[in-house]
Amino acid sequence: MSLTLRTTLGCTEAVIADDGGLKQFYHVADVLSQDFKINFSNKEDDFDSIDWEFRFKGHNLTLHYSIYNGISIFPTKTRDALNKDNKAVEDYNVSGIPTKFIINKNGNIQFSSIGFGGDGDELLEEISMMIDMAKANNS
Repeated sequence: MSLTLRTTLGCTEAVIADDGGLKQFYHVADVLSQDFKINFSNKEDDFDSIDWEFRFKGHNLTLHYSIYNGISIFPTKTRDALNKDNKAVEDYNVSGIPTKFIINKNGNIQFSSIGFGGDGDELLEEISMMIDMAKANNS
């Protein structure tokens, strides 16, 4: 098992096993409980994911299992961020991460896009196209 980091959630997420199963999730939970004296506070089990919250060295974290993405640990606030905690989220009605906006000189959203397909070149092309269209609309 090797630990990697990813940032697709908008934060640093420690990926314990990107192909890990339920048995491995419960093993990790046992190690955290027994070796690190972790007490899980909020356990949410869904049909395709499990989220167990805990506190470690003053940080609220979530042990996460997904049938799609494996096992990881990330800051709990990322998963349950409230709109009131981030004025931009509230002002622009952000509903997913990442969200990209093209905002005109008057502060109005010209274009928005939610998500990321994983291809940096396609992302650059998409944003460049939106900027060019926004410039053409403001001429």
